[in-house]
Amino acid sequence: RKQSFVVSLMFKAYFKEGRDLGDIEVLADIADTAEMDAALVTRLLATDSDTDDIRKRDAHSREMGVSSVPTFIIANQHAVPGAQPPETWVQVIRDVQAQIEAAE
Repeated sequence: RKQSFVVSLMFKAYFKEGRDLGDIEVLADIADTAEMDAALVTRLLATDSDTDDIRKRDAHSREMGVSSVPTFIIANQHAVPGAQPPETWVQVIRDVQAQIEAAE
């Protein structure tokens, strides 16, 4: 994933270079620098074609209980917010294993 790299590029563009992150060309340039498809980014930002998909994803995340970052979604069923102790992860893994075994 390129998320961290793109975020770094955006911070640099805005805070160090004074570039306008509201400008589609600036964002396409950042995408190109991150070896992303700048033409696709330009097309997506120029329309609302993916708005419904984004809203559905947002609604799904909220229904799963996502309200903070980071939140880990496990087996598309469990939302585990923030940093957790190992014991919590062990319990989540056991719960998922039990559900898988019960479904078999």
